[in-house]
Amino acid sequence: MHLCSIYRTNPDQSPSYCPQPYRVSHVMICVPAQSQMRGGAYSIAEDIARGLTDKNIKVYFVAFDAQLFTIQNCLTKQSITHHLSSRYAAIGTLMLYLKSLCIDILHCHLDVAFIASISAFLVGIPSVRTIHGRLDRPGMLVWWEQIAFRIAVRGLQQRIIAVSDQVRADLISHYNLKPQIDVFEIPNGTHLNLLQSREYTGQEKLVFIFIGRFEKSKGFEELIHAFLKVYAQYPYVQLHLVGDGQEKKLLDSHLVASDAIIVSEGWQPRSVVHEYMRNAHVFILPSHSEGLSIALLDAMVIGLVPVVSQAANAYNLVEDRVNGCVFATQSSEQLQEHLHFLASSPQSLAAYRVAARATVVANFSLERCIDRHLTLYQWIIDRAQPPRCPPQP
Repeated sequence: MHLCSIYRTNPDQSPSYCPQPYRVSHVMICVPAQSQMRGGAYSIAEDIARGLTDKNIKVYFVAFDAQLFTIQNCLTKQSITHHLSSRYAAIGTLMLYLKSLCIDILHCHLDVAFIASISAFLVGIPSVRTIHGRLDRPGMLVWWEQIAFRIAVRGLQQRIIAVSDQVRADLISHYNLKPQIDVFEIPNGTHLNLLQSREYTGQEKLVFIFIGRFEKSKGFEELIHAFLKVYAQYPYVQLHLVGDGQEKKLLDSHLVASDAIIVSEGWQPRSVVHEYMRNAHVFILPSHSEGLSIALLDAMVIGLVPVVSQAANAYNLVEDRVNGCVFATQSSEQLQEHLHFLASSPQSLAAYRVAARATVVANFSLERCIDRHLTLYQWIIDRAQPPRCPPQP
């Protein structure tokens, strides 16, 4: 497996990763308030908040939109909600909390990043934003997003975290960002202690699972077409769909009625998604574009065999016919071939299951991800203005 170096070794130019005592004490994490945004990116933000809290760092989790602003202390779970007159009214509220809570650094996710970066800059606090997806995804390069991004990085000195080497390359190429100065690479991580799925014995239905939006860019159409052909030959296979979207119209109502296809609609809490995974055997990720899917990492740790498109295979995480299967992006035929192979080969399912989990355990633990974030936070803070709050006696 190819894993790019996360940080270079020159301490004058960039942070070097190594576990160490950190001087970071107060962190704020910002996300959108809308429930429809609570996908993998939202889960990552929550994981970072919990991981930092476990290291005795005070973390405040903020979610806001045009109407509401909610801030929660991640240790005590106490929260306060404010009603906003507009989306930009969040700037003043954020500034108030950044000052009063003596926040060291602000970490932004998704579409609240620009407003959050303005607030941090006005208060004199450094900010960082995580980019979770490739820039070839719909909406990533619309003109207003490009303008806001350039202002945040060039004018407001916001640093950028890319979740994969491919996302990092996109940002460097399109925005001419300087690696290890403007943009840094920190792969997502996952909990390694998740309960395991049931191993396939050949005596029950073989369950494929898809988790995400039922959209063209997620490869939903290719998935449905491939499954229909596999089901015609192997009627003991079953497809579990967790999510919703406009491509739901592609589903055969007869197969849904017969439970060949089971649909769990809408956003589901991550704990519920994990339960769905534990009742499945094969995880399918047919996306046309992907950063580093947290659902994929979770599935592999839980014990599912991954079947992924080439576009979704960051870091060559899945090696074809070694710890899962990889098919050409947008190729329903190749996806069908892999599902056909797995349905006919319980021995391969058992071998890939063990290898998939080992891959994530070795390289993508949440603990490692949190340590890298802390290293970067400290590097950014050390190069920012002196803290506004005096040390506590």
